[in-house]
Formats: sequence, structure tokens, C-alpha cells
Amino acid sequence: MPKLTEKAFTDTFLRSLKAPPARKDIYDTVQRGLGLRLAPSGTKTWFAMRRVDGSMKRITIGRYPDVKLAVARQKAGDLFEQIATVGAIIKPKAAPIFTTVLEDWLNRDQAAKKRKSTAEKRRALVRDVRPVLGNKPIDTITKQDIQRLLAGVVDRGTPIHANRLLAYLRRMFNWAVEQDIIAVSPANGIKKPANENSRDRTLTPTELGAIWEATEQIGQPFGPYIQTLILTGQRRNEVAGARWSEFDLEKREWMIPGERAKNGKAHHVHLSSTVSLSTEWHQSLKWFQLCVHDYRHHSDLGFLKG
Repeated sequence: MPKLTEKAFTDTFLRSLKAPPARKDIYDTVQRGLGLRLAPSGTKTWFAMRRVDGSMKRITIGRYPDVKLAVARQKAGDLFEQIATVGAIIKPKAAPIFTTVLEDWLNRDQAAKKRKSTAEKRRALVRDVRPVLGNKPIDTITKQDIQRLLAGVVDRGTPIHANRLLAYLRRMFNWAVEQDIIAVSPANGIKKPANENSRDRTLTPTELGAIWEATEQIGQPFGPYIQTLILTGQRRNEVAGARWSEFDLEKREWMIPGERAKNGKAHHVHLSSTVSLSTEWHQSLKWFQLCVHDYRHHSDLGFLKG
């Protein structure tokens, strides 16, 4: 019988291991029974060895470095404790597929937190990720699977979207770890596919003046809408959904409620005299509100929606 190769595993040692010409097993001297199989392809796979019912059983734990050393030792220890307690290996239930976990995450975590970005996450993941990973058991998805998927998104000319997909996947897989669906996130350690430069372009006073003149030519309802964007500096959807009940013109304040704010928190906007005292501005908003009311039968709508 060939002598076993044993070593006290460390991350430095594990990273230094090269692909052998033939398959090779190395055993940990810290967690007895834990081993790492090296394949000629370069794959490193964790396994646990224990005698059960008179014969040696090999149980695959996962791949390194997706499953870190500490996690592999813990999983092997839990498995050996189970064998010592019940005298057998209890097969875990099959892991759910990616699509099932995605829907659970969106419905139980994201929707429950009333995140306004949930719809965008659903659109992006359903369109770009589900067709590739949808039917794969969640615990079989690897870092390489995600990297290949993101590379495809970059290759089609949408690198920033690839960054967004990675961010969404990280959150979903981290949630799956918290729920004990998987032991480790395959998205760990993946760098953003593309560099992002903060946008620092601002309009010059001359450009703002030209836009303001254009809004006066456009007239109601979109002229006042664009003017309000300029005067308040608020987001398009927050201005578009503004309701008269949110304004206190005497105090020159506009309170954007948390359910309409991007961060979910109520936001107070101080209004300039141009906004709060302009009779023309008030009339324009009221005119638009009446038009929308006639169309949608809603008594308290702002610019574009209720």
C-alpha cells in the first residue's frame, strides 16, 4: 500500500500546489480524514474519508479555493461527528437550482425590504443570468461559471452592466450562505469586469440658460418639470411623482416620502424663492395636475405619476 502524503494544510501551501502528471491525494494532519485531490487539469477537490459499515467512504466536499480551508475542515468535522453519532452518512437534500434561489431571494429578501431596485435586479438577472445558470444546482455553480458569464456580457459591449450583474449575484449568493443553502459564495474574490469612472460632467451656466429658455418654449407640462429639476436638483422620478400634499410653500419645503425616495428615507428639500413664490410655476403645476387627473381619475397627482 503506497504511503499517504500528509501535510498540515495552510493556504500558502495549498496555493503552491501544481497540477501533477497523474491524479494525486494529499491529506491534512490537522483535520484527520480531510484530503485534497489534485487533478492533472489543475482542479483541487476537497474530500473526506471515513470507514462506514466496514468499508472506506469518500465524500466530496467541494473545490478549493471556492471552499476555503477553514470551511473544508469544519464540514469534514461535522461529517465525522455525524458518522460517530448515527453510524452512517446522512445524505443531504439535493440543493435547489439557481432559478429557485433567485426567486426566493427576490421575493423573501429584496421585496420584503421594499427595495426600489428589486425590479431592475429581476430584469437583469432573468435576462442575462437565468438562461445560463438557471437549471444548475446552486451548490455546483463555480467562480469560473460566473466569470465566463460576465466575460460574455463584456464581450457584447456592456461592461458596466457586467459590474451590476456581479454586484447582484454577490448579494444573492451571500444571502444563500446566510440561509445555509450553500456553504460558500462562488462570487467571492471576483473582481469587477470593468473600471468605472465617476461622472464629473456638469452643465455650464450658459448651457443651463439655454435649457431654461428651451423649457419656456416647450411650455406645459414638461417645461415646468425640467425647470423643477434644475431648481431642486432632485431625481427625475422624485420630481415626476411629486404630489401637492408633499409641499409646504409657506415654509418653502418639499417632503419626499420614504416610499418614493431612492434610499427609502424621507427627504426634505428646501425650495428657493423662484420655486415657492412663482405664481407662473404654481399655475403650470396645477394645470398639469388637472390634465393628469382627467386622464387617470386621481385627485392628488404630481407631474407624471401617482
